[in-house]
Amino acid sequence: MAIRNALVTGCDYGLGLEFVKVLCKNENFRKIFAGCVDPKSATELVKLSQENSNIVPIQLRVDDDESIESAKNLIESQIGSEGLDLLINNAGINQNDGWVPGKGWVNLNRAHMLKHLNINTLGPVMLTHALLPDLRNGAKLNSKSVVLNISSDRASISLARTYQEDFNCPSLSYGLSKAALNHLTSTLSYYETKNNVISIAVHPGWIVTPMGGPKATFSASESAEKILKLVSNLTVPDSGRYMNRDGQDLDL
Repeated sequence: MAIRNALVTGCDYGLGLEFVKVLCKNENFRKIFAGCVDPKSATELVKLSQENSNIVPIQLRVDDDESIESAKNLIESQIGSEGLDLLINNAGINQNDGWVPGKGWVNLNRAHMLKHLNINTLGPVMLTHALLPDLRNGAKLNSKSVVLNISSDRASISLARTYQEDFNCPSLSYGLSKAALNHLTSTLSYYETKNNVISIAVHPGWIVTPMGGPKATFSASESAEKILKLVSNLTVPDSGRYMNRDGQDLDL
């Protein structure tokens, strides 16, 4: 798959930034739009864009519809009829639910839960919806386009009990929001496969990022490399799958 135009969200740091670094190595890319909350303070991304003229840092808050519309307009002004080949819905949060071992949820509240759903689920819903015409155009010119939703093993409903027993840390709001993201992946696949728009959900592994922490198993750069290699080999029948970064299917 020759990626000409891509959008990655959550590029301030971590996995999103690593995706941009990997895409820079692809000689076929023309524009990599790197969405972040504040491009001015994303110093590593800014430096990378100064060294690679086709990287375009853009302000994009996935929990803000006006920000999504502004990003869409900017992207379309630069890609024209070429379309979008790759959308990586990576931006997300995983904040403590107020769970205290031995005491349960001490500070669980509705606003906290809604914040996770707004960013982790509704953000990708609204952004993907806004860019669907561009993804369809990309698929027409390039035989396929891809919506890559960064999910989690915590999204697995069938494994939810196992995680409670093994880690004693429910991550309820995070798990709920990522399970809903998997639902988006499947629904998008149902409606868009006919347009050669492939939608997949991928668990990147436990990676060393501000979210994953320093004790995580894998580096963000390693996961980015593996996931983008996986994306390059996708075919339309893969659409709707929920898998790990090695391409192995996970239980919903």
